[in-house]
Parts: sequence; C-alpha cells; structure tokens
Amino acid sequence: HILNALLDTISVVIPPQDSLKVRMEIKKQDGYFDGEERVIPVYKRGTLETKGFFAALEGDTALTIQLDPALGTVTLFAEASLLPILLDETEKVRRYPYLCNEQLASKLKALLAQKRIYQLMEKSFDKDKSVMDIIGRLQNNRTGYLWGWWINNEPAPWITLHVVEALLQAEKEGFKIVLPKTALIDNLIFNMEHYRNSDKLLTLQLLKQLGAKADYTGYIDTLAKSLRSGTLYDQLRLAALQQAEGLPFSIDSILGAPKKTLFGNLYWGEEGYRLFDNSIQNTLLVYRILKAKGGHEVTLAKIRNYFLEKRKDGQWRNTYESSLILETILPDLAKEGNSVRPAMLRFTDHPDEVVSQFPFQKEVTGNSPIRISKSGNLPLYFTAYQQHWNKTPAAVAEAFQVQSFFEKNKRTITDLNAGEPVILQVDIDVKGDADYVMIEIPIPAGCSYKDKPQPRLNNEVHREYFKDKVSIFCSSLKQGSYSFKVSLLPRYTGMYHLN
Repeated sequence: HILNALLDTISVVIPPQDSLKVRMEIKKQDGYFDGEERVIPVYKRGTLETKGFFAALEGDTALTIQLDPALGTVTLFAEASLLPILLDETEKVRRYPYLCNEQLASKLKALLAQKRIYQLMEKSFDKDKSVMDIIGRLQNNRTGYLWGWWINNEPAPWITLHVVEALLQAEKEGFKIVLPKTALIDNLIFNMEHYRNSDKLLTLQLLKQLGAKADYTGYIDTLAKSLRSGTLYDQLRLAALQQAEGLPFSIDSILGAPKKTLFGNLYWGEEGYRLFDNSIQNTLLVYRILKAKGGHEVTLAKIRNYFLEKRKDGQWRNTYESSLILETILPDLAKEGNSVRPAMLRFTDHPDEVVSQFPFQKEVTGNSPIRISKSGNLPLYFTAYQQHWNKTPAAVAEAFQVQSFFEKNKRTITDLNAGEPVILQVDIDVKGDADYVMIEIPIPAGCSYKDKPQPRLNNEVHREYFKDKVSIFCSSLKQGSYSFKVSLLPRYTGMYHLN
C-alpha cells in the first residue's frame, strides 16, 4: 500500500553483458498498471586493443607473419591501391571529436585530401558544407591576426602556419576564405625578433606561403650561424628554407645516415613524444627536400613505405601528423590512380588459393604462422591485425607515469554513495619536458559531473567534458609531478572501477 511515495534501494548484481535495465511496475487487481524502465550504463573494464602488421609488398616477395595465438582471430586485408587506405585515414581525422585550432586545421586538410581522392576514384564529394563550416570556425578563432591552440590562447607560430596552410589549400580548391594577409604579414615581421630560432624558421616558411616580401636571405644567414648545433629538425627546416630561396645548402651528412626498419624502409630521427624533433617530422622534411631536389625516386618510395609501416595499428598517432603525411605523400600516390593492379597473392599453406581481385579480406585463426607470397611488378598493400578486449591493461610508464584514484576527505576510496560528491584525482609523473599535451581521463559509468570548471593550473588552456571522459589540454608539462582533479557526482551506490 503506497499513500504518497515510497523510496527504496535495491542491490543489483551486474551481468556479464554491457547493459542493464531496471524495471519497476505497480499493478492493481482491476488490471491497471504503471511503471518505469531505466537503462543503467555499464561499461566493460579495460580497453579494446589492436595489434597488427602493415607492409607495402614491392615486386616478387614472400614473408611469414607470426601473431599472438592468445589474441584470437586474425583479419587479413590486401589492397592494390593506396587510395582507399588514405581515404580511411582522412575519415578518421575528420571524425576526431576535438575542435582546437590544430585539429580544425588538420580536419580541413584531411577533407581537402578526401576531395582529391574522391576525384581520382571518380566519386562525388558531398562534404563542401563541412569544409565551409571549418573555414568559418578557423576565421573566427583568431587571436588578433594569429592563432593559438584554442580560441583566445596565446598565438603559436606552428599552429598559425598549420591553419594558414589549410586555409590557402582550401582557397586553391575554390573555397572562399577571408584572410587579412597584409595585416598578418606585418604582424609576423614585427614580432620576428621576439621569437626563438625554431619559431623564426616556422615564421619564415609562413611568410613565403603568404608571398610576403621580406629579407629571407638575411634572416636565413643569421639563423644558419646560430643553428650549427641545433636539433636535427631545425637543421632540416633551415635546409628546406635555403632550398626554397635558391641558396646553397648541404644535408649530405644527414641523408647519408638514415635508419632502416625491418623491411628496409628509411627514416631519420628518433621516435618519441617530442612534438617536432621526432622521426615522423624529420622524415617528412627529408621527403620534401628530396622531392624538390629531384632524382631520388627510390628513396622517396622507401620513405613512403616507412609512413605506411607506422600505420600498422590502423591509423597514425595524431591528427597533426596524419594531415602532414597525407598532404606530403598524396600527390605522388595519386599517380597510381585506383585501377586494379596486376598483382597476385598466394597463401603458402594453401597453394591452390590465389587472390587476384582486390580489395581482399579474410579471417583466419592465429594459431599458426601466416605465410604469403606476392608476385607482380606493382605494389600490394597488406595488413594483418588482431583486436581483443584487455580487461586489465598494464600501466604504460614511458614518458609519462599515470595514477588515478577516488579521493574524499583526503582519503582514497573505491565505494561511492549516490548523490555524495567525490574527486577523481589523476597524478602524472612527467619524465621529460613535453609540449601540447592532451590528458584523456575516463569517467566511470554511473557518474556525472558535479561541475565543469576550466582551471588554469599546470599550464591548462582548455577542458572538454564528455559523457564518458574529460580531456585536459596543457600547453606544456615540464619534467616533474602534476595532479589534476575532476569533481564527480555518483548516481548509484556501489564499487566503481577506474581504467
């Protein structure tokens, strides 16, 4: 018998599935009934992991792939043209959820690359409205005449260069842009002396993009003297400027010492979390210098294959690098077109199975090595990957060491009470200086935000709050320890697990 209201609490054991419904009904003897059904989100602990292999198979070749039998089914995929693979990458960049100026510019470059790929594949492009929307956002996000990471952030030369390159590419494709070039040029030249050397290099490249009249030779000569002991990235960017200006330059010592992958593909620099002086950025600069110089087609092919090899887990590691790789290698790969290549693929353990129609996809067990052979003079792009759900992924502690926990009244807790606020604290130990860091913090199912502040500690410049995660953007994190806090409000009482 209920007079006005009844408040009750029930214990529910979570099923192994990924969703839970609670239904409550009131029934009367005369047949009347009423009730409610509530869907409670239950996210699986852990993360979906992809482990894979990617290779560009040139000429007649054979290889053996040994993947982990414990990870189950292996998906095999072969494509005779790179255009569909690059199209997939443009779509991943386009769908990336954030809208900072770097990612907006990367999305714009990706969409323009997608439009060019569609033309080569003789498909109609229907995303002009998305292109115009991004152009509008970028034009409105200026800080003065330049761009920072987010709107109203301090301008950064590399982000300004990235944005302007994207806008100028859009203008070449026939889209209308509003770019105050004269004021932008005057601002860059006025501030040139206040920039550090690496930013001066970026600014000079930007001025050339804008067609500015400036004393490039004088600037370059001055920089050349101060960059004799600079990073590999700065030396390559300086050489690219000298080349563009018709000045003498030499990078023979650099070009003579490339690093090789297992498949003989070439790259320069070290892998790592540095934004610029890393193997991707350095190798992109080498590619552009060699392409402009001419006569290095074999080396360029090995560099392209290095970039493809780095995409072994299904995508490149961030939107900035994706957009730069796409715009750098697409013009050369576009020459291939989209026609079916005269290539043949055979599985050694099944000699009667010959694949000559592409794209090709097949699933096999990962219990034994996969042996394949490829014949034909033109390349074939081969992928093998496994996906599995890791319930308890091990913490990765390389450049960053991360710990997260619930904190209440200065105590660490795991059991939360419905309606009682709690702090989710994330402690990060930074092993080396890092610039432009995004920290993505998963929010447990059943929790909402108590509030959504925009703190400015730890060089934070912006926070994005989503239903299942909060993303914190920091302009820089010097070596040391940092704490970040998120204020949560549990909707249900019980034990909560943190990924």
